[in-house]
Amino acid sequence: MSNLIQVMMGAAGRSRASLAPEYVIVGGGFTGRVDAYPFDYSTGFGTIVTAPASVPSAAVVDIDKLGDSIFLTVSGTTHNAYSFTLAGGWGTRVNSATLDKTAFGGGISANYMIVAQNDNNYAVLPITDTPTFGTRGTDIPRWGDGFCVAFNSDNTYVALGGQNSDKVRVFPWNDSTGTVGTVAGTYNPPIATDLVWAPDDSFLFVVGDNKLFAITWTGSAFSTAYELTLAGIANSVAVTSDGAYVAVAHATSPYLSIYPFSGGTFGTVVQPTGGNIPSGTGNAVAFSRDDRVILLGHETSPFVSAYQWSSGSLGTKYSNPATLPNSGVDAVLIY
Repeated sequence: MSNLIQVMMGAAGRSRASLAPEYVIVGGGFTGRVDAYPFDYSTGFGTIVTAPASVPSAAVVDIDKLGDSIFLTVSGTTHNAYSFTLAGGWGTRVNSATLDKTAFGGGISANYMIVAQNDNNYAVLPITDTPTFGTRGTDIPRWGDGFCVAFNSDNTYVALGGQNSDKVRVFPWNDSTGTVGTVAGTYNPPIATDLVWAPDDSFLFVVGDNKLFAITWTGSAFSTAYELTLAGIANSVAVTSDGAYVAVAHATSPYLSIYPFSGGTFGTVVQPTGGNIPSGTGNAVAFSRDDRVILLGHETSPFVSAYQWSSGSLGTKYSNPATLPNSGVDAVLIY
C-alpha cells in the first residue's frame, strides 16, 4: 500500500495543525464497499458521508489519495476512482480499463497506479487527480503472485512484494513514462503481505507471516536487514512521518502493535490493553498525517477503531462511529 506516502506528499512547509485529520475512509467487502466519516481529533468520528451513487465495482483492498481524488484498488478487474471532499461528498465513479485478473493490492505515484494482480503481471495505469485513468501502460512482468506496491517519497523507486522467489523487488521508476529499470534490490522474507518506505527512504519496512523487517536502503540498493518476530500473522504496516514508530496490524490479540524504531533497533512494543483492545484480527493500519491518530481496520464489529497517539503513548480508543460498516474493513485512509 502507498497511502501513507501519498498522504505525506506536498506536506513540506505545512504546520502540524494544518495536518490534523479531517476525514476517515474505510473499504472492504461490506455493503457499499467504501464508507467515509468526518474526523476530529477531539471528538473522533462524525456522521457518515452519504455513499457514492455507484458503489465500487468489487471489494476494496487498497485506498490511495491524489489531490481531491480517491483511488481504489479492488478485488476485481476494473479499478475505481472518485473525486471526494467533505463539503461535496463522493463524485461520479470513474473506471479503469478491464485488467486480466483480480487484484490483491495496489499503489499510486503522482502519475500512475500499479495493480498487483493475482497470478499475472503488475498492471500500470496512468492516472490524473481529476480523476481519470489513461490507457494501460507497460506491464511489470510477474515473478510470483503480487500482493503489495509502495512508491518511495519522490517516486523514483517502486517496491513490489508478494510470494515465491524474491518476495520483495525494488525497481527504479520513471514517473514520466511509467516504466521500470533493472531491478535495484531484492529481499526474500517468508512472504511480503505489505510494505512501506520510511519517510526519508532510508528503510523499507516489510511484513509477512509473523515477521517485521526493516531493510536498509542506501539510495540505490538494499543493505543490512533487521528482523523482529511479531505477536501474530501480520497483515499491514504503517510508519510515522518521522520514521520513529512502526505500526503493525496482525491476526492475534491485541491485533495492533507499535514499535519504536531507530537505526535498525526496534524498541519495546506498545499495544492496546483492556477495553481498548480491538475486537478481532487487524487487517489495515494507518497513522494520521500529524501522527496523532492511529486508525485500524479489523475483521469483527465495530470493524474500524481509532486511537490517540502521542510520542510513544497509545491513548484511549475513540468512540465507535454511529453508523458502522457491516463486515470486515480491509483498507483504511485517514486524511
